[in-house]
Amino acid sequence: MEDKIESEKGDENEFKWVVGASDKGIEIWDLSTRDKIYDWNEKESFEKRGMCMDLKIKKRMNEILLFGLFENGSLCAWNVHCKKLVWEEKVDREAGLSLECNQECSRFIIGTVGSDVSVYSFNWEEGTLSLENTFIINHGGVNGIKIRKDQRIFATAGWDHRIRIFDNKKLKPLAILKGHNESVNAVDFSSHCNKVASGGKDGRILVWSIY
Repeated sequence: MEDKIESEKGDENEFKWVVGASDKGIEIWDLSTRDKIYDWNEKESFEKRGMCMDLKIKKRMNEILLFGLFENGSLCAWNVHCKKLVWEEKVDREAGLSLECNQECSRFIIGTVGSDVSVYSFNWEEGTLSLENTFIINHGGVNGIKIRKDQRIFATAGWDHRIRIFDNKKLKPLAILKGHNESVNAVDFSSHCNKVASGGKDGRILVWSIY
């Protein structure tokens, strides 16, 4: 499988790491020193869960957490410093494709090969994951999900050539952006939160002005 890469960047007081997954395990690299700082042999786990489809690395309080979405629909959370699996939940019967979580690591948005985009909340005190809402789209397949920095909205990149915008607070659909001729592979917001960019299989990169 191709490596799945997720990076976390910030100011000089924050960590700057990149994490990648293959069929052999998970690696984390320090971008400032270019050193590999963690190397987990997760081959047996990957055989049980299938391929790791998406990864997110986040800082919560004093902990660095790594979240992984797997082909069998499992969502896993690891404590990076301890190299320990913190929790694991089977969130979907469909094969997982894309994962996003908020800054507090309390909300997870998951896209699959199916026709739904699911939003889950995690209670860290109780250790419970619960379904908040599910959006049904006309055509299945969500390649990417991104929450805007101000956490007001999030966007999805779909197999149906469309970018969908959702209200992240009220959990309702807001807009559908059309412009690609093939599957949309990735989506992201500008640092000023006023633009969203998308990249598609058609080789085009589109930039949209947004509220």
